[in-house]
Amino acid sequence: MCLVALAPVAARAQDDAAAITKLVADFAHVIESGELDRLADFYSPAAVYLAEGEAPIDREVGKAVVKRWRRMIGSNRARISMRLDEVDVSGDLAYDRVSYTVTISPRIVGIVPGQTGLPGQIVRIGRALEILRKEDGVWKYYRIMTGSGSPDQ
Repeated sequence: MCLVALAPVAARAQDDAAAITKLVADFAHVIESGELDRLADFYSPAAVYLAEGEAPIDREVGKAVVKRWRRMIGSNRARISMRLDEVDVSGDLAYDRVSYTVTISPRIVGIVPGQTGLPGQIVRIGRALEILRKEDGVWKYYRIMTGSGSPDQ
């Protein structure tokens, strides 16, 4: 009888995990498309953002994240590879661990004979531990902690 009561809970947790997986993919898509203003929609109004070596952001996190990405990318283009390492859901709260690589490249590249690689290309590797909260039926980033390092560490 307990198993019957738990079945809807387990199915809901799987649906929520799938929604969080999609959220991570959508986040990457927004960055690659250059529609950075849309990033603000991913964050709860009550979010707190902790980035390695920076002061905590605890107000208007969505807007701050948009500014941060604009400053980092500038007029260049960005490609981001995100790997969802873990996701766990418990009711209206969840957490995930993500490894990512951001490659920022100039929009116009002058090829120099004999040069290897793209000039001006920047690669940033990092990890994030994120707590998400379901708000009005939608998963939002609620507490975010990011750091640099190899995604394989």
